[in-house]
Amino acid sequence: MTSDRSRFQPQDLHWHEDLPERDASEMDAPDIRDDFLSIDDVSLELSRASSLLRGVLLAFGVVGMLGALSLMSIFSSDFSRDFDQDAIFTLLLMAAVVALMVFNFLLIRIDSAISLGMPVRFNRRIGKVFVYHHWHTWNPFGRWPATIKEFDWDTVHAELTRQAGFSGKAYIVRYALFLVSCKPGTTEVVDRIQLKGNVVTTAGLRATWAYCRHFMEHGRVGLPEYPVKKPGANFWHSLFFYMPWFDPTEEGRAFRRDLPAIGWFIAAITTPLFWILLPFGLCHYIVMRVAPEPSWPPEIDARSRGA
Repeated sequence: MTSDRSRFQPQDLHWHEDLPERDASEMDAPDIRDDFLSIDDVSLELSRASSLLRGVLLAFGVVGMLGALSLMSIFSSDFSRDFDQDAIFTLLLMAAVVALMVFNFLLIRIDSAISLGMPVRFNRRIGKVFVYHHWHTWNPFGRWPATIKEFDWDTVHAELTRQAGFSGKAYIVRYALFLVSCKPGTTEVVDRIQLKGNVVTTAGLRATWAYCRHFMEHGRVGLPEYPVKKPGANFWHSLFFYMPWFDPTEEGRAFRRDLPAIGWFIAAITTPLFWILLPFGLCHYIVMRVAPEPSWPPEIDARSRGA
């Protein structure tokens, strides 16, 4: 549904396009294997892990923390040697370094403490959508409890967003799919939840929304199903998470077989960054090993699965 403006208000700052309504005609066999977790006659569960750039904040946080510790060592030495001359200046510098250390600790904690996947469950029996939401505050030492957001399917719509910018070497465009919950019978937005994001084309986002629509309106008949991914970290998948065209496993070969022309173009311009992206992949593996699994409250877990 292309238009100059969204039908939902307030409009998202990065709005690109409103997607078809819940009862619109379906796409043929949409492929959502990257996000598929489970499906039965009652519920569908999707992961949001493919949209989360895990490992990047850990990498920056570790490098920043090491740099801050080095500066702290230098300033401590200067402080003990020149206390009478530069005490106030040195104390200010040390305070700035401590603040930098706290900020880098925040980056590390965000990457390693947020739950894996942050799944979304669609229950067609009761017409509900359950979103496992685990986000952070700016207090790196506070509690970050997970919450469950619950929406009536009859109030859920979808839209695409688009963000673009120049990285210094290339013009980068990224799209995302958001579930939009509105007040019943209106287009007034109550909440927006990103279901899938950080992708370079819209085809997969449309397919994800089509899959969800088909399941909630017509059930699992006619929908492709995929092997459930094994829980936990996979070293090769993580190592080449930011360069999947290099993945030597069967998953990587399948990715290369299905990679469109635009994907090969992105691979070509990204390959020179191999030695930068590889540490990000290693940090991705570490995060996937230490981040907690989603823990649904028992009563909501049973209800969202239709048990």
